[in-house]
Amino acid sequence: MAIRLGILGYGNMGSAIAEGALLKGVVKAGDVYVYNRSLPKMQKAEELGFNAVGSEDELWKSSDMILLAVKPQFMAEALRSVDKTDEAKAVVSVAAGLTTDRLRDMMPGPVRILRTMPNTPVMVGEGVTAFCEGTDLTEDELDFAQDIFNSIGMIQWIREEDINAVGALSGGAPAYAAMFIEALADGGVKCGLKRDVSYKLAAQTLMGAAKMILDKDMHPAELKDMVTSPKGTTIEAVEALEKGGFRYAVMDAVVKATEKGGKM
Repeated sequence: MAIRLGILGYGNMGSAIAEGALLKGVVKAGDVYVYNRSLPKMQKAEELGFNAVGSEDELWKSSDMILLAVKPQFMAEALRSVDKTDEAKAVVSVAAGLTTDRLRDMMPGPVRILRTMPNTPVMVGEGVTAFCEGTDLTEDELDFAQDIFNSIGMIQWIREEDINAVGALSGGAPAYAAMFIEALADGGVKCGLKRDVSYKLAAQTLMGAAKMILDKDMHPAELKDMVTSPKGTTIEAVEALEKGGFRYAVMDAVVKATEKGGKM
């Protein structure tokens, strides 16, 4: 029997997850139930064949597994709109900052919980989602959850106490990568390349380098050594990056973001 998936909060993240799973055949549109307070977003869900329901409570009752994709600051209010129930539900949260224990306290009834943290590249099917250990989902529910998130990228299991570091690294890294791409493009422009050409070269090159490291199980230093030939241009550039404190700046960014996450 198919697991009926409810998406509570059909914003950027909720829609990316649902639509990615639909595209990869993990779910059928008729088995997905969606609720969002934005009418245009509900209309978009209906256009894809999803079941647009009228309330949080209706979504809860219609689904076997509920994906909590509401913004953290609105989560308690959304869950208060669900009538109290004795029926145990499977819940998968993508809400940042809400621990498993805190989520359990908010629930309208008994639940089995998996806390996750996806990053924004799930919107193009190239994300990474951290799964917190200690989940009490059943084996079938966990298999289904893994299928969903594997359809939009990759999964990495972590200890829940490490989630702030994950947020600082994979959660924040799209911003750091975007800054690096912008800086590379600025360098290209300074050396005479057109702006649009520089952006394309920089972005595609970063994507290709990441794919080499992942697909070939390559250590990053191995890729660096492949590109840096004796007395060549790249080793000059690497030296300039080292003089500029490139490694330290990136490491410090992750540390600072982790520390900030722990205070929120």
